[in-house]
Amino acid sequence: MKSTGTSVSIRKNVSDDWKTICEAVAATFRFSDEETKRLVNSKVARLIGVLPIIAGCEDAERTALAHLSIYLTAARGGKAWFNHRKSDDADIYSRLRLGASFIGGDKKIIERGMDLLAMVMLSGYNRDKAMDLEAGKYNPLNDGAWNFEQLSTRLQNKLEATPCLKLDAVMTPEESILSIWT
Repeated sequence: MKSTGTSVSIRKNVSDDWKTICEAVAATFRFSDEETKRLVNSKVARLIGVLPIIAGCEDAERTALAHLSIYLTAARGGKAWFNHRKSDDADIYSRLRLGASFIGGDKKIIERGMDLLAMVMLSGYNRDKAMDLEAGKYNPLNDGAWNFEQLSTRLQNKLEATPCLKLDAVMTPEESILSIWT
């Protein structure tokens, strides 16, 4: 899947934005050097953090910090409250909704970013099916609520229909299938 690019006006270098955001998050969450390094290198965190900037949203940095705070809370101490529940089965984007508030910006780029995150999540559920079954952890693929092939194909088709080189520099559709959530 090759991107042809979507034109977006960026105020400055996205890598500089990501570095600044990571510094703020590391200070806020009192990360160790190792935790900061993991944050900087996380493709999922980076996508969440730079999506509002790439999309040209109003209050992009504030939105990035808010979304990353939700992501990190869900990945760390708040995991039990953010695990998938049957109530999340209605829509693949249900679990992503708390990190999906954007003011303005290019809606197609925002949708592509959310589709990439949905693909990471879906692929993770697919990889974890056996482990989740053994652990008694709810997984919408094990429950039959979701069909991996159908949802994966739908997301891949949407991603192919909305290319964006700036997002591909952060995470390609192929990488979204292989990425891990945390």
